[in-house]
Formats: sequence, C-alpha cells, structure tokens
Amino acid sequence: MEKRRPHFMVVSYGAQSHINPSLVLARRLALATGALVTFSTNVFSHRRLPLAVREDSNLVSHSPYTDGFDDGYDYDAKPIGDYNRYLKLVATKSLSSIVEGLSAIGRPVTCLIYTCFSTWVTDVAVDHGITSVPFWVQPAISFAAYWHFFHGFGDLIVAKSGDRYSPVEFPRMPPLQIRELPTLLTITSPEDPIAPFLAAIREMCAIMDASKNKPKLLVNSWREMEVDAIASIAGVVDVYDIGPMKTEGRASIFSPDTKDYMRWLDDQDDASVVYISFGSYSLFSKEQVEEIQKALEVSGKPFLWVLRRDNMLRLPEIDVSSAGNGMVVEWCEQARVLEHRAVGCFVTHCGWNSTSESLARGVGMVAMPQSLDQGGNAWLVEKVWEVGVRAEVGEGGMVMAEELGRCLREVMESKEVRKKVEWWKERVSGVMENGGFLDSRLQEFVEDVDS
Repeated sequence: MEKRRPHFMVVSYGAQSHINPSLVLARRLALATGALVTFSTNVFSHRRLPLAVREDSNLVSHSPYTDGFDDGYDYDAKPIGDYNRYLKLVATKSLSSIVEGLSAIGRPVTCLIYTCFSTWVTDVAVDHGITSVPFWVQPAISFAAYWHFFHGFGDLIVAKSGDRYSPVEFPRMPPLQIRELPTLLTITSPEDPIAPFLAAIREMCAIMDASKNKPKLLVNSWREMEVDAIASIAGVVDVYDIGPMKTEGRASIFSPDTKDYMRWLDDQDDASVVYISFGSYSLFSKEQVEEIQKALEVSGKPFLWVLRRDNMLRLPEIDVSSAGNGMVVEWCEQARVLEHRAVGCFVTHCGWNSTSESLARGVGMVAMPQSLDQGGNAWLVEKVWEVGVRAEVGEGGMVMAEELGRCLREVMESKEVRKKVEWWKERVSGVMENGGFLDSRLQEFVEDVDS
C-alpha cells in the first residue's frame, strides 16, 4: 500500500511579522519536500493578503480560521489580553473544524506548525491526535533568552532590569546587556499592556517542557548566523535552523504606496540612497521624526522613507517632504527596495524580517531597535556580523540627529562594513536558494516528524 503524503498545516498569528515568514515556510515545505501544505491565519488578515496569494493553491491551500473578529480587532481601544482570551476560545473551535473537514475529504493533517503566540493550536493537535511543532519566527538569540528566563535566569534578569547596560551571561553565550534582551523580559507588572505576549511564550516553553521526547523547534535562522545562541539551547531542544526565510512583498497585508518609488530609485546613483523603515507597528513621536528629518537634511543623501499612515495621522504638523532629496511613502515592497542597486543603507527598527532581508540582500544597517527582540537583533548586526552600527539613544530615549548622522557616515563610508556586508550576502543568499541548506533541513524535519 502506497504511503500517504504528510500534510502540514502552518498556523500563523495574525501579525505581518508572523504571516510573512510563515507563508514562505509553507511554500518551501511544499516545494522542497513534496508534502501537502495548508496555511491558516485569522480571517481578517487572510482577507488583507493579495488576491494572488490567497488564490495560489498550486503549492499551498488556504483555510483561514475565525478568531471572532473577522472585521478586525481595535487594539487601541481594547486590551490585547482580551483578544488573546477570545482567540483561544473561538479559534480553537474554528481550527478544529477545519482539521475535521480536511480529514473528511481525504486530506488528514499530520502535523500542525504554529507561531509563538498561537499556543492554543496545541489543544487542537491533542484533540485530533496529531503532532504539533512551534515555529519561532524571530532569531534563535531571542528564543534562547526566553528559554533561559523561564529556566533559572528570571529572578536575575528582573533584578537587573533597571540598568539597561547591566550584563547577563547565559550558558555557552557571550554576555548580553539588558537592552539586548527581549523587552518582554523586563516587564515588572502583570498589568502591562504587552504582558499577555510573555504569558504566551511562557506557555509555549511549558508545553515543550512537558513533551515526552526532546521537543522540536523550527527557527527562522541559520546556525552560521547564530552559532552561540543555537549552541546554548541545542542540548535541551531539537533545533531545526530553517531560515532565514526569503520573504517577498507578495505576502504583505499592507498595500504598497501608489508612488513610483522603484522608478525613482532607478534615477539614483549606486549605493547612494538611505532607506528608512520601522516596520508594521512602531510609532514615533513628533520629536523623533524631526530628529530623523534633520539628520537626512545634514547628510545630503537621497532617501526613501516609509512613514505609515497611522504614524502620519499622529503627526499632521510634520512636513517630512522638506527633508531634502527624497521620497516619503506609506508602505513599499521592502524586498524589492533592498535588492535595488541604489540602496546603500537601511535605517531599521531591527525587526527580524527586516534584519535578515537586509543581510541577505547586502545592505548595511543603522539599528534603531524599539521593542521585543529588536535589541538582540541590533547586537547581531553590530557585534556578531559587523554589518552596521546601533544608534545610541540620548535623553528621553530618542536618537538625536547628530548621532544618526554619525551612524549614516560610518555605514555608508566604511570599507570594513562594506566588506562584511558583501561576505554575509554571499553566504546567506546561498543558504536561501532552492535546493540549498534550508531545503535540506526542511527535508530532515519532515522525515523526523513522519517517523
């Protein structure tokens, strides 16, 4: 009797930073292994994906779950904790129904892969007697920090949380400063608005601890990029380094600006443009936007600056178009921009997707981390890969124009940075290629789960 093809369902939390790498994982799983793959995120985020992605069923089928908020959840007016509670109650039933439906038509799911804020997926897996494996969409350094926090380092980190430069040393890792750890670890009150996210990661680690066998973890990184972090957890977790995922603009839940920014880039000199973007969630004060504007004016460099509509609505009195030779857009296809020959520097919040995209496409970075895993990513950029610098904050936690200008000059004029950028580009882009290391690790993962 012919063996049935394994069927993986990739379940993503409804955030851009989770959806993008999860969609790429789903496609690569299907391409590299021949497995059946279904992708699922909440209905609201699914509807915001481009039609070409939602209807592309040649490799990956789409079956969105409902979280009870199909028209979106108002995070500004309602606590995130309330959403997570509804999510667990409603989405668990919805996903269970999807799994039952797939089984009824002869496509039984054999493994549920879920992103870190979707631990409720494991309840569905248990109910249906199938395997579940977490997909860590951030780098290994942040997972290692969380893991050690929940396994003996919690009290130490909390005690040091008041000094952002205080060092913490995890097993088999160089010392990290408090500012380089995920910001969720320095929360001191359970009433903090983002505390529910830490609770979700705590639950994920507890589920892994309860595993009868050594727990598996898919990590959106590559061992050569994070030697120490992966070594720090390899003894207790079976790590599959299957990244970094080569993300594409086609998976964005945001619509690109109608301005022809790619044609504008075509008119610029090689490696001359400063690209500025702070991801899908970061919001800046009027004062910080003004400091960035001053730095661009003084630098004289052409720039492409992404300022989302929600940020601009908070700053109606700011005219960033006066900053000099540049273009301001509400959103753009970042992968295409970073691949353009004209882009010479990326001023970034250091979200993991942005950081790994820039590394793979050979663009040096000025790191301005804001929250979550971004401080650790900035540490990788500056101290480990040496492909950029971290901008130091002044009073009020702002990066001043003079400091940003210094960073721009260092990244765009340093031969040492350029040499490292090219070296890492060649190595990481090779890992991402079809049939390369990433695909071989996915094949190993499928075989291990199937056995």
